[in-house]
Amino acid sequence: PSLYPRDVILTLPTPMPHCGVSEYFSPHGYLRRRVSVIQDDGGETLSQLEPEELPESLKNSILDFIISGALKLINKGNKDFHHTMLVHNHIRTINHNIIAQKIQRFGANFSTKYSRVIFSNRQPEYYDLKSRWENEFLIEESRENEMDTAIKEFLVKFRWTSMVKTINSSKESVDRLFSTDSRLDYSTPGKWVIAVGGTILSRGLTVEGLSIS
Repeated sequence: PSLYPRDVILTLPTPMPHCGVSEYFSPHGYLRRRVSVIQDDGGETLSQLEPEELPESLKNSILDFIISGALKLINKGNKDFHHTMLVHNHIRTINHNIIAQKIQRFGANFSTKYSRVIFSNRQPEYYDLKSRWENEFLIEESRENEMDTAIKEFLVKFRWTSMVKTINSSKESVDRLFSTDSRLDYSTPGKWVIAVGGTILSRGLTVEGLSIS
């Protein structure tokens, strides 16, 4: 008998904790609850070449990105951690640019309204986020002030105009395909980014601190 593969290939044990396909999608995966089913209309909106608006599922995902970033601030005590969200959609760059611009506008508008208080009343954006951290992240009501403080800190540090990026191989970037700025350079600590793209995001792109996809 040949040496291959009996005495050459060794299957390494799965490290713990591991976040892979079976953990998310198998009947007994411990991360199954972290997967949300996106309605068809949401997927169809992202698949349009020039979508007019963001689907609700993407807006909720952005809110979850904010919440998870705030939780990292609480748990790590500083901002020197990688925090990434992927939005994988149409193959055409025009779609990536439109989606990225709409995410920038949505995020900036949400951030402005979140902390606003009118006549001693908070804005609906505050209660939308509070509902998600209580129902989706199972954070107790007693931690409201802690979460509010961390979220405000995250929103101050996250710059929507520069940290929402398109990742694609447009003519302008083809010569700098491996440019660290456009290819998610994680060599320095504290890379926070929402990456919007198509084919490149599905080709084994190395992503650090992936929280929302």
